[in-house]
Amino acid sequence: NMLTVQFATKFLLEIFARAKEKTMYHIWLMHVKRLYAHNLNACKWFLSFMIQSPEKLKIWLIACPIELTRDSFVEILINILSSMPNNEREYVTNESIIATPTTITTTTTSNTIAESNTTATSNTTTQLENLKEPSTINTIEIKREPPLESLGIKKVLIVEFMELLFSLLRDNSKVILGCKHFFVVFRRFAELGSRERIYLNKRQLVTKFIELYLGHGESGPIPIPGVNPPITNINTNVNTNINSSNVNNSSNVNRINLPTSLMNVIRPPPTPKGAKVITGPVSLIRGYVPSYIQEMIHTISILVCGSYTELVDQIPPTIIVGNPEQITHLSASDIEILLGKYFFEKALKEEAAPNYLCKIAKHWAWKNKKYSKYFMTLVKDGLSRLGNDRFYGYFKFSTAMQNINDEFEDWRIKQTMSNMMKLLRDHIKGNFGPILDYIIKRNKKNEKVKLWFAKNKDKLNEILAEVSIKLVPTSRISIPISFTSNFTIIYY
Repeated sequence: NMLTVQFATKFLLEIFARAKEKTMYHIWLMHVKRLYAHNLNACKWFLSFMIQSPEKLKIWLIACPIELTRDSFVEILINILSSMPNNEREYVTNESIIATPTTITTTTTSNTIAESNTTATSNTTTQLENLKEPSTINTIEIKREPPLESLGIKKVLIVEFMELLFSLLRDNSKVILGCKHFFVVFRRFAELGSRERIYLNKRQLVTKFIELYLGHGESGPIPIPGVNPPITNINTNVNTNINSSNVNNSSNVNRINLPTSLMNVIRPPPTPKGAKVITGPVSLIRGYVPSYIQEMIHTISILVCGSYTELVDQIPPTIIVGNPEQITHLSASDIEILLGKYFFEKALKEEAAPNYLCKIAKHWAWKNKKYSKYFMTLVKDGLSRLGNDRFYGYFKFSTAMQNINDEFEDWRIKQTMSNMMKLLRDHIKGNFGPILDYIIKRNKKNEKVKLWFAKNKDKLNEILAEVSIKLVPTSRISIPISFTSNFTIIYY
């Protein structure tokens, strides 16, 4: 009975979720999910309702201050998407087509019309003279995404709903920053299967998420001229009460522009007492990584680890699918922005989702000396420039490089630990102690690292002797005198 499905859904999300007494809430949630399970008409009604009533989508997914409502909405939505039959989940007609956004250049000319109090007969002469004056020419480049048909995507009901979310990502990127549940939908959708990942790859979700995280591009809070209005000083201490922009786009998908009344409900997480804020388009608090950033990078890792690398004839052990036929391909633009240094530099410095960053790096560095060297250089350069105590991301990343089992494993261990030795020799202020501790821990946990240091203990002792003389006597770092053949540390 469709009336039962509609009543139960609206009662759960609009009434029960706001009640003080929620002892029966999870039972109701399970009941609603069972109503949609394998009920095609009910699933189609829900998706059609969201497409026709985008305001409900905004409230239940983003603007509602009750987290339980947003959690329930995501659970119901993913249950519906996974219950749809295979013929409703055939999104792609041609996998090999990967189109890129087209750049349209428009030129506008503005003339300065001087005010004149002359008679009507002299107006014509004045206007002709003004036309001869130098004019201001503004050239605006606007990226427009190609139609779905040119991407080889079928416009089925699920695609129409997902395009609604892409519209929100494009037009209201400032609002969704801080909204974990919005990114959870993309992540859970990518986990459904290879068809979903192929669709997201065709829509270049990796590029859109990285642009959003870095803070530029159409999806980012720093605008492309003519697309988004300029925004200054975006950080987690500022309320996201900013009017969304109108973007000219050829897509006929419903637009989502959140009104101010809804945006006032959204609040960033509170700043811990005494915490320092790292500046940037998407700024982080020292020791705190917002959950929406973790969801964003988690989604990127799913798409990356479900796709081929440069070695298309080799399947990395990090691949998330068992059937080679289900492995997808990233577009050239996705690979370019993913492996560009800005994404990894920012994420490593801010310790943003280091586990998923390591998965991405291991996926591309496996049996690939070029990218192995690239990632190890990022760690070395990052530690040499680091002026605070955020070492965890770099050390975890370095450890991940050492733990890749292939023919370059010994070479990676040699390179990573040699880089650490060089950093010790440079004895960068504040970095010596953490780097030395990392070397000691790696020696205890990895036999190959221990063997390498046994061969190079004299060099390390030489560095320690040199540094112990040059360091300020009031330093809090306890310097070991020497390393024995068994790598035992002898302190003062």
